[in-house]
Amino acid sequence: MPNFKTTILALLTILMLALYAGLVVSLIFQAANCHGTCEVEQRTIFAVNSVQSLVSALVISVLAISKSEHSLNLQFLGIASPQAEKVAIAYVLTWLLVGSAAFVYGQFILPEAQIKMFSILVDVGTAWFGLAIAAAYAYLGIKP
Repeated sequence: MPNFKTTILALLTILMLALYAGLVVSLIFQAANCHGTCEVEQRTIFAVNSVQSLVSALVISVLAISKSEHSLNLQFLGIASPQAEKVAIAYVLTWLLVGSAAFVYGQFILPEAQIKMFSILVDVGTAWFGLAIAAAYAYLGIKP
């Protein structure tokens, strides 16, 4: 049975991922529906950068301590249960989907005229791509 600390930590990490996903999806929809001049608020840019860093750090640390032939290891968070493994898999998959959406939209779909207005989307996608490679290296135990 999870204790209070574990429950709070789990809720915070899930809320952080939800915030990250919401911000990125919002940016994609804003860019897709922009006809003319649009602006991204500075606090949105700060929030996306900050939350992406925190979420990515958690994903990379979980993948780094998990062996590729075993399930995801959440023991450093004080969580060791089959449900925690499912949550970890959902967390990593959500991070992969949201990040790849930012990467694909920012690099391949975003019109050239909007790149300056939505440079944060391009930056988030590019940063995510590099972090995804680092996460894969960490999980698979590849030494560069």
